[in-house]
Amino acid sequence: MVYEQIGEYTSRKADISDLESMYSILSPYMLDENEHQLTNDMYLRKLRSLLKFYIENKESVVVELNGSIVACATGTEKVV
Repeated sequence: MVYEQIGEYTSRKADISDLESMYSILSPYMLDENEHQLTNDMYLRKLRSLLKFYIENKESVVVELNGSIVACATGTEKVV
């Protein structure tokens, strides 16, 4: 389901095939309290699990440019 298209950018609901792209966008921004990149597998698995949850519950949006995902957002139905 496409929400909007502005120029070459398209926003749409995320589907399960977008999980890995969303994960690769967000995982570098997972930081610990000292602002060092998280390498702890437990937190990274939690990120993947939460992304899957939001995708399955239709509460995720991705932005594509030329067929590649460049941004994503997740949240409650009232936010996304």
